[in-house]
Amino acid sequence: MGCASEPEQVYFQLNNNPSFVRVCGFAMKNKSLTEKHQQVNIPSLRKLEHFDQIMRQAGIWDKINQSEINTNFELGVFEAETQWVGDTTHYHAYSGYETIKYEDEYGNVKKKSQSKVTKQCG
Repeated sequence: MGCASEPEQVYFQLNNNPSFVRVCGFAMKNKSLTEKHQQVNIPSLRKLEHFDQIMRQAGIWDKINQSEINTNFELGVFEAETQWVGDTTHYHAYSGYETIKYEDEYGNVKKKSQSKVTKQCG
């Protein structure tokens, strides 16, 4: 949804977006067609943080991430590319650049500048 997948953001969305609550399965559908939902069981921020901690420590988030990537390649959502691009979300602005050389698919040597890593990801 374009926001960080941190427990605080998820909690904010759950408390401010009824559609998000339904998509995540926290709104129980009523059997009657006249009432759309009868009960909402939104977990507390502490529960979301604990869930996130368990998933991270067990490596489940990484496994889910890799599974989704593989599925997207298999379904043709993404096509494999010969040129890689660095993820700039973990680089500080104005942190300095380094120039690297690489060969394209035709064997031509090319240069490009990219940000230097300034911190480790958690």
